[in-house]
Amino acid sequence: MINTIYKNLDKIKKRGFILLLVFNSFLFFFEFLSLAFIPIFVSAVIDGQLVLDNLQLYGDYLPFLNLEQINSQQIKIYIGVIAVSLFLLKNLLFVLFIIGQATYFRNYKIFLSDQIYKEFLLMPYELYVKSNPAKWTRLISEDIQGTFHYVNSFLIFLRELLALFAIFILMFFVSPKINLIIVFILISIVFIYLKIIKPILKEAAQKTLLLRKKNIQLINETSGSLKEIKISLQEKYLFNFFNTQIFGIEKNLSKMFISDKLPRVILELVSFTLIVVVSLVYFQSSSAIQNALPTLSLILVSIIRFIPAFNGIATSLSNMKIYKVSVKAIYEDLLQNRENSSNTAFAGANKHISNVKTNNLIDVENLSFTYKDSNIIPIKNINLSVKKGEVVAITGKTGSGKSTLFLILLGLLKPDKGNIYYNGKSIFKEIKDWWKLIGYVSQKIYLMDRSIKENIKFNFEINEREDLKKLNEVLKISELEDVIKNLDKGINTIVGNDGLMLSGGEKQRIAIARSVYKNPEILFLDEFTSALDEKTENKIIKNLKEYFKGKSIMIITHRKSSLDICDKVYELKNGELNLIS
Repeated sequence: MINTIYKNLDKIKKRGFILLLVFNSFLFFFEFLSLAFIPIFVSAVIDGQLVLDNLQLYGDYLPFLNLEQINSQQIKIYIGVIAVSLFLLKNLLFVLFIIGQATYFRNYKIFLSDQIYKEFLLMPYELYVKSNPAKWTRLISEDIQGTFHYVNSFLIFLRELLALFAIFILMFFVSPKINLIIVFILISIVFIYLKIIKPILKEAAQKTLLLRKKNIQLINETSGSLKEIKISLQEKYLFNFFNTQIFGIEKNLSKMFISDKLPRVILELVSFTLIVVVSLVYFQSSSAIQNALPTLSLILVSIIRFIPAFNGIATSLSNMKIYKVSVKAIYEDLLQNRENSSNTAFAGANKHISNVKTNNLIDVENLSFTYKDSNIIPIKNINLSVKKGEVVAITGKTGSGKSTLFLILLGLLKPDKGNIYYNGKSIFKEIKDWWKLIGYVSQKIYLMDRSIKENIKFNFEINEREDLKKLNEVLKISELEDVIKNLDKGINTIVGNDGLMLSGGEKQRIAIARSVYKNPEILFLDEFTSALDEKTENKIIKNLKEYFKGKSIMIITHRKSSLDICDKVYELKNGELNLIS
């Protein structure tokens, strides 16, 4: 998993990750030195002269110490200062490492969040309609944090493993027997972890990930269908369903929490027993105390340091197992989506594209499309033309494919065959240029939980200039003026989640205003007046035709009042398009 994460980093973050690993290893050196200095300090405290005599044997190699002018009391102070300095330097470096690590992870999580959100924004529409929104919510809100915990746990695992390595090296030279006992204990605990605890953690982590995804989906579905839930008297059943999910999530988290703490409990018990046994062995006689004290001090400190080191390793392994599913979710979904995005690009439409000579604004030639793995009626060899200034309607029975045809005309779906031309040029050559030219009112309108003004402007640029004249104009065209006047905060009224505070007709008029505010060359309207009364509908249609004089409008509608304003009316039936008036 670490290799997968590393391969998907950019060059700067790869260098940063390598730097973290090098710094982590560098800390091992100071861990080793600080531990090794403990018996030297204890020996100096017990018999400073003995330490001084031993150092004088290496006087030729230590000329800077001027050992001849140092007495036994001074050597104690010097060694004490060096010991404290080593521990101080080690911990200072550790603090610097933590700051650097925190900065790196902050940038890494921002980088990863941006990547995921960008993939979501840029994914082909065909993939979007097949995906589950709860999955993307979970990826951004939970799995990115889980991936951070995985990488952080790996670095802790590496650091504590090096600390254990330093302990084993020192203990091997001091007491090979004690070292063998510690190795035996370590292997036993690791065996218990791998055979008993690890499978429990793996199963619990997978179940938790699945339940969280379902829980997010349930919350989203509840929010989107609260009226229907109340009228259908489903609150009790949904609450029970929600409670079952939360109980399952917390049950698995409890398993992981307990499994995470067990190794520390076992280790502390065994370590304390080992300290007692070692002390009794070394202090069998009072005469042995002075000689054994430096060695015993190293053993005791090593065992005390061994507890957090091994606990850190056990916890890191547990966390890596728990959060492995998050890493897989992030990178497998990310890589798969990139692959699918490239496969579902407009390759089919772009092959052998050539311009056509035409007097029409829009030409649709031999257009065919089928939803894969679906029973939806396919669109077959559709041809139509739209001249500049024409209003063209497409009608047909529910489920005949009108909205699908619109999505292809908008450039959101890739046709299996055929092409769409604007002024003789394929829209798929530069799809973003096409999107700049068109406006669209969807059959299913979504409003953001922001003000009416923000929903109309639908522009997220921070420094975007506000055009009040244009705003007032679109309010008039969409017959929203009276609605705005009756609101306390007027155009700055917050509409609620998906326009919860508004009627269906008001939502539809805001969507019309949004599309008109863009001032497009071509306007696509999908059942745009279905929630309006006939009087308001006629006013809006009249306003649109006047405002868009000289521009083209394409409409999906069943309403006769809308059909009456059209220059051409097509009927879509059994996947085929026929001109009927």
